[in-house]
Amino acid sequence: MPQDRTIGARSQGGYRLAEAAYAGGASSLGSYHVDLVASVLGIALQSGVSQVEVETWLGPQVAMLGLPGARLADDVPHLALLRLADAIPSPAPLHLAIALPNTALGGLVHGMQFAPDLGAALDFLARNAAILGDRLSITRSETGTAAKLAIAHPNDALDAGRLSSTLLLLVARALKPLLGDAHVLAGVTLRDEVGDRKTAYGAALGCAISFGAPVSMLVFRSGAMQAPILSAQPAFFASATAHATRMLEGLGLAAPGDGGLGLLRRAIATGAATGDFGVAGILHRSRLSRRTAQRLTARHGTTLGALIEEARLARAKLLLSDRGMSIERAAQFLGYSDDRAFRRAFKRWTGQSPAGFRRGLKARGRQTGPG
Repeated sequence: MPQDRTIGARSQGGYRLAEAAYAGGASSLGSYHVDLVASVLGIALQSGVSQVEVETWLGPQVAMLGLPGARLADDVPHLALLRLADAIPSPAPLHLAIALPNTALGGLVHGMQFAPDLGAALDFLARNAAILGDRLSITRSETGTAAKLAIAHPNDALDAGRLSSTLLLLVARALKPLLGDAHVLAGVTLRDEVGDRKTAYGAALGCAISFGAPVSMLVFRSGAMQAPILSAQPAFFASATAHATRMLEGLGLAAPGDGGLGLLRRAIATGAATGDFGVAGILHRSRLSRRTAQRLTARHGTTLGALIEEARLARAKLLLSDRGMSIERAAQFLGYSDDRAFRRAFKRWTGQSPAGFRRGLKARGRQTGPG
């Protein structure tokens, strides 16, 4: 089960907001891609936040930071943004949007660069937002000649929208090299900052900036959605789109036409990211009763238990791919009382032991490695 994290109260800054959010039950129900979490935490450490404080936010998830494709509890980067607001003199979202690599967007920029035009690139980003964060909302809308891209998350209340603003500004930064000299932004509206920071934002963005909106958004000029992407490659874009769909399905975050099974898979995947495979938590996250979940899985020829075991196996393989993760620790994270129970379960799932699975990975690595 996810561990509670204690947030230190301060007479100034935003920690009392975090305490209130936790007291009101705003604990994490979702996850973010490890690339985003690790990038934000790296900036926090460089800005003077202590390693002890970062590890307190992460709890037992600290072992997941080095795992490719891992998912971490989605309160962690919001707490980091809240802390950074006190630790650095410049606006935290702007500071991070300049410092973070494009990979913090979970690889989505890689697909966007092959889109035919700006509209298609933003649609790709919005459609696959769950790869970055399974509760993250990215929406593109058009009214008349105006087009907007909005980013929001349920944890915006925790950090006054700073992480959502950071992601929005990072998207704006990532678009620039894709569009060349095209000036597509008409304005930026942010939820998080007060107006005395307008000069810093305006100089960086080169467009109108306003604050205090309920949702952070980019506002585009008329006709901007047809602006061509300089690196457009139709075949590569089709491949990136298919790959993103497979990623969502692998995470249990997309299952078109499944009558609601995708919602259940998503709830299981969200818990799996933090080692919570309990039925009660899954039902709470999916907002389904036990009876409804049982009927739903039966209609699709499976059971809730089978879906949980499927997620456990996927998470087990991910953990075992990290040579620094002991089998005993992997077993504990997966909810087993001892490693023997995990070894038996893994042998039942795959026909091989955890150690045998690791040997296979090492052998494949040698075959595909350099030389």
